[in-house]
Amino acid sequence: MPDRPDTTGDIARAVVAAACAAPVAYESEPQLLLLTTRHDGRADWLRAGQALQHALLLLTLRGLRASLFHQAMEWPDLRARAAAVLPHRCTPQMLLRVGHGPAGFPTPRRLPVPPVTRRSPLAPSVSDEAAV
Repeated sequence: MPDRPDTTGDIARAVVAAACAAPVAYESEPQLLLLTTRHDGRADWLRAGQALQHALLLLTLRGLRASLFHQAMEWPDLRARAAAVLPHRCTPQMLLRVGHGPAGFPTPRRLPVPPVTRRSPLAPSVSDEAAV
Protein backbone atom coordinates (compact mmCIF):
# COMPACT_ATOMS: atom_id res chain seq x y z
CA MET A 1 0.00 0.00 0.00
CA PRO A 2 1.38 3.44 -0.85
CA ASP A 3 2.65 5.58 2.03
CA ARG A 4 0.82 8.79 1.07
CA PRO A 5 -2.51 9.26 2.88
CA ASP A 6 -4.24 10.49 -0.30
CA THR A 7 -3.75 7.35 -2.36
CA THR A 8 -7.07 5.57 -1.82
CA GLY A 9 -7.95 6.13 -5.47
CA ASP A 10 -4.54 4.82 -6.54
CA ILE A 11 -5.09 1.66 -4.50
CA ALA A 12 -8.53 1.13 -6.01
CA ARG A 13 -7.20 1.65 -9.54
CA ALA A 14 -4.47 -0.91 -8.83
CA VAL A 15 -7.09 -3.42 -7.65
CA VAL A 16 -9.15 -2.90 -10.80
CA ALA A 17 -6.05 -3.04 -13.01
CA ALA A 18 -5.14 -6.38 -11.45
CA ALA A 19 -8.65 -7.67 -12.15
CA CYS A 20 -8.48 -6.57 -15.78
CA ALA A 21 -4.85 -7.54 -16.45
CA ALA A 22 -5.56 -10.88 -18.15
CA PRO A 23 -8.77 -10.49 -20.17
CA VAL A 24 -8.56 -13.87 -21.93
CA ALA A 25 -8.34 -15.96 -18.75
CA TYR A 26 -10.62 -13.54 -16.96
CA GLU A 27 -13.49 -13.99 -19.40
CA SER A 28 -14.16 -17.61 -18.49
CA GLU A 29 -13.36 -17.69 -14.77
CA PRO A 30 -13.87 -15.12 -12.02
CA GLN A 31 -10.80 -13.83 -10.22
CA LEU A 32 -10.24 -13.47 -6.49
CA LEU A 33 -8.86 -10.18 -5.23
CA LEU A 34 -7.55 -9.61 -1.74
CA LEU A 35 -7.61 -6.05 -0.42
CA THR A 36 -4.88 -5.53 2.19
CA THR A 37 -3.43 -2.86 4.44
CA ARG A 38 -0.03 -2.58 6.11
CA HIS A 39 -1.51 -2.63 9.61
CA ASP A 40 -4.84 -3.44 11.26
CA GLY A 41 -5.92 -0.25 13.03
CA ARG A 42 -8.96 1.97 12.66
CA ALA A 43 -7.27 4.22 10.11
CA ASP A 44 -6.38 1.11 8.07
CA TRP A 45 -9.99 -0.08 8.16
CA LEU A 46 -11.15 3.32 6.98
CA ARG A 47 -8.66 3.41 4.10
CA ALA A 48 -9.53 -0.16 3.12
CA GLY A 49 -13.22 0.78 3.05
CA GLN A 50 -12.50 3.83 0.92
CA ALA A 51 -10.37 1.78 -1.47
CA LEU A 52 -13.09 -0.90 -1.64
CA GLN A 53 -15.74 1.70 -2.44
CA HIS A 54 -13.59 3.18 -5.19
CA ALA A 55 -12.72 -0.26 -6.59
CA LEU A 56 -16.37 -1.33 -6.70
CA LEU A 57 -17.30 1.82 -8.60
CA LEU A 58 -14.46 1.30 -11.09
CA LEU A 59 -15.38 -2.36 -11.58
CA THR A 60 -18.98 -1.37 -12.25
CA LEU A 61 -17.80 1.25 -14.73
CA ARG A 62 -15.90 -1.50 -16.59
CA GLY A 63 -18.94 -3.77 -16.66
CA LEU A 64 -17.66 -6.21 -14.04
CA ARG A 65 -19.48 -7.68 -11.05
CA ALA A 66 -18.04 -8.19 -7.57
CA SER A 67 -19.07 -10.39 -4.66
CA LEU A 68 -17.74 -9.59 -1.20
CA PHE A 69 -16.54 -12.49 0.93
CA HIS A 70 -16.28 -10.57 4.19
CA GLN A 71 -17.11 -13.68 6.23
CA ALA A 72 -13.71 -15.16 5.36
CA MET A 73 -12.01 -12.14 6.90
CA GLU A 74 -14.03 -12.40 10.12
CA TRP A 75 -12.54 -15.76 11.10
CA PRO A 76 -9.00 -15.32 12.51
CA ASP A 77 -7.74 -18.66 11.13
CA LEU A 78 -8.98 -17.92 7.60
CA ARG A 79 -7.59 -14.40 7.75
CA ALA A 80 -4.21 -15.78 8.85
CA ARG A 81 -4.23 -18.28 5.97
CA ALA A 82 -4.95 -15.47 3.52
CA ALA A 83 -2.08 -13.43 4.97
CA ALA A 84 0.27 -16.42 4.68
CA VAL A 85 0.05 -16.47 0.88
CA LEU A 86 0.96 -12.79 0.51
CA PRO A 87 4.50 -11.93 -0.58
CA HIS A 88 4.67 -8.95 1.76
CA ARG A 89 3.68 -8.61 5.37
CA CYS A 90 0.14 -7.25 4.98
CA THR A 91 -3.18 -7.53 6.75
CA PRO A 92 -6.05 -8.90 4.64
CA GLN A 93 -9.15 -6.71 4.91
CA MET A 94 -11.55 -7.95 2.21
CA LEU A 95 -11.78 -10.80 -0.25
CA LEU A 96 -13.63 -10.14 -3.51
CA ARG A 97 -14.71 -12.37 -6.35
CA VAL A 98 -14.72 -10.39 -9.59
CA GLY A 99 -16.06 -11.47 -12.95
CA HIS A 100 -18.68 -11.03 -15.61
CA GLY A 101 -22.15 -11.74 -14.32
CA PRO A 102 -25.57 -11.82 -15.89
CA ALA A 103 -27.13 -8.50 -16.73
CA GLY A 104 -29.07 -7.16 -13.78
CA PHE A 105 -32.41 -5.45 -13.69
CA PRO A 106 -32.40 -1.68 -14.11
CA THR A 107 -32.53 0.30 -10.90
CA PRO A 108 -36.06 1.55 -10.20
CA ARG A 109 -36.30 5.30 -10.60
CA ARG A 110 -38.13 7.67 -8.30
CA LEU A 111 -41.46 8.97 -9.58
CA PRO A 112 -41.87 12.71 -10.14
CA VAL A 113 -42.60 14.60 -6.93
CA PRO A 114 -46.36 15.31 -7.33
CA PRO A 115 -47.48 11.63 -7.56
CA VAL A 116 -45.22 10.66 -4.67
CA THR A 117 -46.11 13.32 -2.11
CA ARG A 118 -49.40 14.80 -0.98
CA ARG A 119 -49.94 17.73 1.30
CA SER A 120 -52.16 17.07 4.28
CA PRO A 121 -55.07 19.53 4.56
CA LEU A 122 -54.09 19.97 8.22
CA ALA A 123 -50.46 20.87 7.47
CA PRO A 124 -49.63 24.57 7.63
CA SER A 125 -48.89 26.21 4.31
CA VAL A 126 -45.52 27.76 3.54
CA SER A 127 -46.95 31.27 4.05
CA ASP A 128 -48.35 30.24 7.49
CA GLU A 129 -44.91 28.96 8.58
CA ALA A 130 -43.20 32.17 7.43
CA ALA A 131 -45.58 34.26 9.54
CA VAL A 132 -44.69 32.41 12.75
